[in-house]
Amino acid sequence: MSKIILGLKGDDWENKWKEYRDEKLLGEKSEAVQINLYPLGKKHVGKWPENYKEWFDFADTKKYYEWISEDKNGRFSQIRKKRKEHGNPLVICFGKSFWADFIQCFRLEDDLYTGYQDTFIFYQDKNVILVPFFWYGGKSGMTPERIAKFIENINMLKLNPLLKEA
Repeated sequence: MSKIILGLKGDDWENKWKEYRDEKLLGEKSEAVQINLYPLGKKHVGKWPENYKEWFDFADTKKYYEWISEDKNGRFSQIRKKRKEHGNPLVICFGKSFWADFIQCFRLEDDLYTGYQDTFIFYQDKNVILVPFFWYGGKSGMTPERIAKFIENINMLKLNPLLKEA
């Protein structure tokens, strides 16, 4: 996240990202907010802690994801409402496993998008971008090359809310 934010600001993200992460990221004056589509934390997307069955009355991750995605609890509609109240800022949704859920949450089913090598999906008219998980490594990780290309695409599509105009 730090690398992307600094890159969007036109700053030296390759060398300053740790300092930004440690001193500013997600703090009071940060340019970013992070929320989880599914708020219950787990060690892995497919894992469901035993005590969650008792505490939350969901037998497994499938039941939990269904409950939220059906919006019976109002989570997706609340996310849309709050985003609208704040002028529909740029949203970067990370985690390819949940791209369908992000599409549902932000009601993107009928919207046009621009893809980049099956790595990024840009919903330019809705100011929403889908990306893989920010893990560095493997075939789907956000390598330095992918981060640079991601920032380049955001700027090219005029989605960058942080770039200072000269």
